[in-house]
Amino acid sequence: MILYRILQLIFLVIFKLFFKLKITGLEHIPRKGGAILASNHASYADILLIGIGLRRRLRYVAKAEMFKKSFVRALWTYLGGIPIRRHGVPRESFKRIFEQIDRGNLVVVFPEGTRSKDGVMKDPKLGIGMMVALSGARIIPTYISGSNRILPSHSRKLKIHPVGVTYGEPIDFSDLMKKFEGKELYQEISRRVMEKIQNLKVQ
Repeated sequence: MILYRILQLIFLVIFKLFFKLKITGLEHIPRKGGAILASNHASYADILLIGIGLRRRLRYVAKAEMFKKSFVRALWTYLGGIPIRRHGVPRESFKRIFEQIDRGNLVVVFPEGTRSKDGVMKDPKLGIGMMVALSGARIIPTYISGSNRILPSHSRKLKIHPVGVTYGEPIDFSDLMKKFEGKELYQEISRRVMEKIQNLKVQ
């Protein structure tokens, strides 16, 4: 935990000094209790940006392919990474995600399922809707700006460009669970999550 905090502080200083990092909406992050941070995803830099300004440690949901190489697997494991398959119903992954939420942890999910190559937000996968419907967890919509400029999906070199992270108000979808069910419920939750993230971009 001490190493995590040290690295977090180092990266926070770097991003504030060189990339003019601006963080807004910190008041929407609960001091305790489990929830899901749902964010747009355009760069590997998002993994750092989404949490370096928070006092709480995050857990990350990442595609299973990220855990194949030993070094990357060790890094993801240290960060509290949870591997998830892109196809089918990842029951074991969902179980681990729900356990983290029940323990009062914040879990990061990228609803688009993969990085956007042009920075434009894509349609969400059903996974985020399933997670919310089955866990009853609140969603904290999050928008990350500029990450596709500092580390594009096709590049491995950092470029200087302002970046920002905006956290929105937590959302409770219990009302939808009374109106919809099954796949229709998952689709509606997923759609509204991305809509909330889009609204943060506009703001």
